[in-house]
Amino acid sequence: MWKQHLVICAVLALLAVPLYFADMYLLKRSGGGWISLNLNGLIIVPYIALAALHICVSSLALFQFPGARLLSLHIAAGIVSLGLLIAGFLIYMRLEDARSQADYSKRMEIVQQLRNAVELQRWWYVPNPDMPTELHVRVKVNESGSFSGNADGRVSDVGEMIFNTVDTPHRKVGKGEEFTYILPLHFLKQGKAERVSITLYLFKGEGGSAPQDATIIFEDKPASEYDGNFIYKQIPPPSLQ
Repeated sequence: MWKQHLVICAVLALLAVPLYFADMYLLKRSGGGWISLNLNGLIIVPYIALAALHICVSSLALFQFPGARLLSLHIAAGIVSLGLLIAGFLIYMRLEDARSQADYSKRMEIVQQLRNAVELQRWWYVPNPDMPTELHVRVKVNESGSFSGNADGRVSDVGEMIFNTVDTPHRKVGKGEEFTYILPLHFLKQGKAERVSITLYLFKGEGGSAPQDATIIFEDKPASEYDGNFIYKQIPPPSLQ
């Protein structure tokens, strides 16, 4: 009985060889351009898992019931093995989903902390809105680190750029510090900027208290609060200094 059982197990193991080549050639990387799918393993990996389960289950069953008919025993072991494989896959998916949810919640906690890392209290043009040479921003940082910023002005949301900033310095900041930061303006063309965007950076560096580097973009009616890379906030209207 055990001899026939070992022969069946050997056949199941050897069957993995042609399935491996079928998997490698039938499911090779496909697609073109920006879509490229790699389905290698879709055949061989489930088969190896199922075959290993079947060999273990059938061997245990034969040990417990040595007088059972071998064919019936392997059919029953195959059904049990398939059920165990499906149950294991479902449990794995549940665990992966729980892990993904935990990672997402942790990420959102960090994003919320970064959202509060820098506050844009007000901003204004210098010397005046009609012929500015600088843009001043009054900010408060709630985390320590290295601070910097940039700004740009456009005719409209997606219109031509009127100005941007150049040579913006970095400065060390402490938690709770308030200060005025100067952004020198570089004009690319004449005109008045109807849409201004101010980007403030807080780099953690060495000894910074922020969980990671923060980039907060202040603009009018942002499309989202967070796009996976940058944080967006509503920009306040310009003040008169």
